[in-house]
Amino acid sequence: EGVALLSQPSSSLSPLHPLVAPRFHGLPALLLGAALFLCSPLPAASAGAELPLVSSAQTVLHEPAHEVEAFDEDLAILARRMLDTMYAEGGIGLAAPQIGIDQRIFVYNIFGQPLRLAATEHVLVNPRVLRLSEWSWTSPEGCLSLPDARGLVTRPIR
Repeated sequence: EGVALLSQPSSSLSPLHPLVAPRFHGLPALLLGAALFLCSPLPAASAGAELPLVSSAQTVLHEPAHEVEAFDEDLAILARRMLDTMYAEGGIGLAAPQIGIDQRIFVYNIFGQPLRLAATEHVLVNPRVLRLSEWSWTSPEGCLSLPDARGLVTRPIR
């Protein structure tokens, strides 16, 4: 089982002290600044749970995705199915729009396969870039929604 790191929209947070260790939908949580992070085991992988990828022509890939508002069991199940899909397709990351879901969810595992190591599977919900490193690196990348396209991509180190 992997560990999910989920970020709650800041508009729905209550003012809690960071040392209080709140609970959200019965899951352990930690409040840091304007985001609530949930740390919870994801449901176990199940055969046949993969979701179909959408093609690059689909509108959902060209529009900004909507924020996730419901942090519940359905979100955890969707995250698991996204990871299962990513593994089945041979990827290391997958965004919800790539499976036709118009929500800001991204899953990744830099190893590209489920491992029994702690914290190899990651789920980002409503992520935001707060700052970028001045340093960058360039590496070859591909995209599961564009299976024949590969190229060099330059990204900030942090």
